[in-house]
Amino acid sequence: MSREEFVEFVDAVCGRPELYFENGTFFTIIAFLEGYALNRVEPTFSDKHSHMPFANFLKWVLTNRGIDCRKPHGGWKTFREHYKSDREALDDFPNLFCEFLGILR
Repeated sequence: MSREEFVEFVDAVCGRPELYFENGTFFTIIAFLEGYALNRVEPTFSDKHSHMPFANFLKWVLTNRGIDCRKPHGGWKTFREHYKSDREALDDFPNLFCEFLGILR
């Protein structure tokens, strides 16, 4: 799967998580996307040896928000805390991911 195809997939899953999971929380969707990316995507947006395909993206987002990534819980939990709801976090995720990749939407 190409990077562009994966971006489309991320957009689809985040846009309609209920099609993939009955109770698609933010953390459920992120875990699903990370697992999917590990097996299906060319490693063009993360370290190819990483077990976390979105590690560089997450670090980029948190750094841009002025959050020290080395702090305990400086991961997806911290990302999610910046939103009022899972829905809001999932709506913003594809936009931030495209910005990180330099893809215009």
